[in-house]
Amino acid sequence: MRKILKKAPSALNRFYETVYKPEVEKNREIEEYCKMMEDLDKHGYFTRIFLRELKDLGMEVKDSFPSENIDKEIKEFLQFLHRIAIKKREEDVPLQFIGDYIKTCLVLIARPEIMSLDPHKERIKKNIFAGVRSFYLLGRGRNVELVKTMAKEIDKWENTRRLDTIQTSKIKYEGKKLNSICLRYIVLSSEKHL
Repeated sequence: MRKILKKAPSALNRFYETVYKPEVEKNREIEEYCKMMEDLDKHGYFTRIFLRELKDLGMEVKDSFPSENIDKEIKEFLQFLHRIAIKKREEDVPLQFIGDYIKTCLVLIARPEIMSLDPHKERIKKNIFAGVRSFYLLGRGRNVELVKTMAKEIDKWENTRRLDTIQTSKIKYEGKKLNSICLRYIVLSSEKHL
C-alpha cells in the first residue's frame, strides 16, 4: 500500500493518520502483520507469492462466507512466508505449507557449487505427492541462472505448468542489490508421470 501511495505523499500521510494509526491503536496485531508484509515485499515475496496465493484462495471460496478458519490460515501462511523471508543464510526452515486451502511450497535454488539439481527435483516431486497445488522456484544473485536451468527441465514435466515468463527483478539482500527470480508452477495432477 505504501508503495502505491508513496507517489502521492499527501494521500500517504492521510492514510496513515485517518486509517492506519486508528486501526493500530485498536489492534496492535495489525502493525505486526503490516511489518511482516513489508519484509515479504523487500524479498519479492509479497506480490509474487502471498498475493497470488490469496487470489487463488479467493477464487476457491468466493461463494462462501468468510470464516475464522480461512482467516487463521491466511495468518499462518503470512507467518510461514515471513519466516522464510527473514531466515539467515544456511538456516533451515520449513518450505512447505499445506493448509485446508493454501497448498504450496517454495524451492530455494541455492548453493551453485552443488553440481546437480536432482535434490531440488526430488523435493518438488515429494511435495507434489504430499498434495501441493503450486510451487515456486526462487533464486537470487548467481543462483538466478540455476533457476532458469531448472525451469527448462520442469517445463518438460507433464503434470505441471509454469505460469510466469522468465524475468528477473532487483531485491536488496544483506546490503546488496541482487537480481532475483521467482517462477510459479501449478500442479495439474499428482498422478501423471514426472
